[in-house]
Amino acid sequence: MLGIAELPSKRLSLFAVVFAWLLLCGGPQSGFSASESSTPANDINLNASDQGEANASRLFEAVSGYLDGYRRPSAAKVTLNPGMQRRESPARPEDRTEDLLKAEADHKLAGLRIQRREWDLATISLERALHNSIVASSPDEKEKLRQLLQETKRNGAATAEKSPSSGEMVNSQGMRMILIQPGVFTMGTSAGELRRIQNEWSVEETLIQPETPAHKVRITRPFLIGKYAVTVGEFKKFVSETGYRTVAEKQGWGWAYDDSTKNWVKKNGASWKNPGTQTADDYPVTLVCHSDAEAFCEWLSKRDGRPYFLPTEAQWEYAARGGQQGERFPWGSEYPDGKKLNIADRKSPVPWADRTLDDGYGGVSPVGNYQPNGFWLYDITGNVWQPCSDYFDPKTYESRASQTVADPTGPAAGKTKVVRGGNWAFDAGIARTAFRFGVDPDLCTDMSGIRVTAAVLPGEESASKHSDQNSLGNESLARLLDRVKGLVASGKRLEARKIVEEFAAKGSGQKSAIENPASFAKNVLDTVIDVSEDKGAQSFKNSAGMTMVRIPAGSFVMGSSESDVAWAMGTLAQGQPVSLENEYPFHKVRISRPFYISSSEVTVRQFRAFVDDTGYVTDAEDAKGGQSFNAQNRRFERKDGTSWKNPGWNITQDQPAVMISYNDAQAFVEWLSAKE
Repeated sequence: MLGIAELPSKRLSLFAVVFAWLLLCGGPQSGFSASESSTPANDINLNASDQGEANASRLFEAVSGYLDGYRRPSAAKVTLNPGMQRRESPARPEDRTEDLLKAEADHKLAGLRIQRREWDLATISLERALHNSIVASSPDEKEKLRQLLQETKRNGAATAEKSPSSGEMVNSQGMRMILIQPGVFTMGTSAGELRRIQNEWSVEETLIQPETPAHKVRITRPFLIGKYAVTVGEFKKFVSETGYRTVAEKQGWGWAYDDSTKNWVKKNGASWKNPGTQTADDYPVTLVCHSDAEAFCEWLSKRDGRPYFLPTEAQWEYAARGGQQGERFPWGSEYPDGKKLNIADRKSPVPWADRTLDDGYGGVSPVGNYQPNGFWLYDITGNVWQPCSDYFDPKTYESRASQTVADPTGPAAGKTKVVRGGNWAFDAGIARTAFRFGVDPDLCTDMSGIRVTAAVLPGEESASKHSDQNSLGNESLARLLDRVKGLVASGKRLEARKIVEEFAAKGSGQKSAIENPASFAKNVLDTVIDVSEDKGAQSFKNSAGMTMVRIPAGSFVMGSSESDVAWAMGTLAQGQPVSLENEYPFHKVRISRPFYISSSEVTVRQFRAFVDDTGYVTDAEDAKGGQSFNAQNRRFERKDGTSWKNPGWNITQDQPAVMISYNDAQAFVEWLSAKE
């Protein structure tokens, strides 16, 4: 049988997370130093010295080398062709050029933005799609794009003065802000969840210990938070008006990923204007630090007439959870797919990337590409790190145990400040909503961005509540649908049903373009809950013709009890040279993420396709014979000349392939992973 994991290897997650910690913190005792007064001899590095950079390089080499050798079959037994390299992305069809793929991605993103009536952002992505399609699309396709672009611009001009969706406001600089109401939530990670993360991902306790203990936090006042990270276009307005120069611009360089060395290097001239990768006005601004973010907030406060600031760590986690309690990610605890967030995936240049994922981007992505959380915030995890106003202390939570803390703001002083949310360069482990991390306030990297919060002015909260109660727009319905679908997907059908009934009871007086919207929405939501599962998502046929069946997450008892072992030994295995004691003790196991497994064993036909493609020689062929079962003495014995091609009986193409060793099976999986 063949299984496909929907998560990276445990050790891969471990090394990605640990490396991020070591790279940006230099271990528990040190961090990057990025003050303007640094001399060239001791510019930013792990230990504020040239030796620190050497240590960083060696660490990269060690991590990369370990991952390269992880579970790789012996070179003496396996000859891989170039298509079998572990980290090769699937080859694209020849007729789908890079420009065409980019055009299609931007066209799709424009469609999402048009649905959200974000005409300004949709215009940017459509212009980019049209530019890329000039050399890659047919004349008809280009003309359709031109027409859609003109229509989008007209819609933007016609609706410029209209109010945004309920619960959302657009400030004087065109930034979309989401109103977050007060509430109580559990901040951090529980002791039980901490153990599960350690066991499932092999993460060192010291790395995630700062997330504990979990404790209650009360957010007492409403606040606004950016629907998206601050974009290049928004930051450009700030710089144009004030002449501000970022820390990276002043020092003449920033930390940027270098694919040739598989390392972050000090890149001369790197800044928010020139991050070294694709960027545009709808991309999040990067290579900015806490100091730059605070300067942006100060300018925005003056321009907009309300206080703007970086979120506190508590505000960020409360908003990021989106109403979820105790879950790992904004959508729940299930390991992410390519629709959830932008992390290191198969397109990523970093060697520890999760090659089972494809989120569409190898680096930073435009804002709003992925599914929002329950508060309708986009990219709250993944894409770019988001700085918080708190100083970082790994022991901050210890003083909050067994109490409810109101509006905590963190330590009064410190050497590093908090960043949250993960980024494009690392895995899902650091994108968890509870993961805490501290960096030097002047650290400028291509992984860090900005998300701002703002004060709610008098009268705005009550006006928003009134609007919520008396209007029902497309986005409000979309939010409700997403919430119900999320509950149903996680098995909470009764909770979803309760929300539908409450909505129907309250909604009779709501205003909408839809006639009797409450009844309409109730019918839609009832259908969502009652509809049978999508069978297409439960199985698929891969390129080798194998049917893969989805196995859901769940818990079960693994092994046998002592009494079962004793009964089996005395009844079923009596007189047989076997021992069943390795089945004991039985224990509870939790499979936390779904996975796919082949519906049958690998067949001779499927294994032959692998051999024909690669020239692979199995262990049995290499040894001039395999192990065959002797029915007379009931033992396996070596038999010359036997192999998967000739196991000792006439085989058919649909029989299971036999005389396959662990190394042979692993080589087959390597080939299939590259092929897929």
